[in-house]
Amino acid sequence: MAFQLEVGPLDEETKKLAEVELRETPENVKNGIETLRKLLEESKTLYYRTDDEFLLIFLRPCKFYAESAYALMQRIADFKVKNAALLDNLMPDDEKTAIFENNVVNVLKDRDHKRRRVLIVNAGKSWDPSKVTADQMFRIFYLIHEAAMLEPESQVKSFDIK
Repeated sequence: MAFQLEVGPLDEETKKLAEVELRETPENVKNGIETLRKLLEESKTLYYRTDDEFLLIFLRPCKFYAESAYALMQRIADFKVKNAALLDNLMPDDEKTAIFENNVVNVLKDRDHKRRRVLIVNAGKSWDPSKVTADQMFRIFYLIHEAAMLEPESQVKSFDIK
C-alpha cells in the first residue's frame, strides 16, 4: 500500500518545533506571506500561486525570510527550465511502472520516530539501469520531493533517506 499524503494542519508538537527551528510565529507568518506575495506580484519573470498555503512551502525552509523564499522560488524556476526535457508535463503515472515494479525507490507509509517521511533507495545491487534509467530515477526523486512539499509536517520535519 502506498503512503497517503497528509495535508492537514500541524499538530501542537510540530507547531512548537516550527516555532523554535523555523521562526514560525503568527507575526513572522503574516509578514512573510505579505512580503513574499508582494515580491511575486511585482515580479515580471516569476509566475507562482500566491495563496497562503502555497507560499508557506517556500517560507518554511527559509525561516520566514521572504527575500530568501523568493530567491528559492527563482532557483526552482531556473532548475525547471534547465531540466525541462526531463520535467515538462511530468505526472506520477509517467513513472508508475518504474516505481512500483522495480523496487528501487519506496516511501514508507508510516513515519519514523521523529515523524519524518522515510525514503528507501535501493540504488545499489537492486537497481537495474536497463529497467530504470538514471533519468527515471531523477524524475522519481523529483516527484517524491514535490509530493513531500505538499505535506505541512514534512515541510517542518523533512524526511529521512535510507
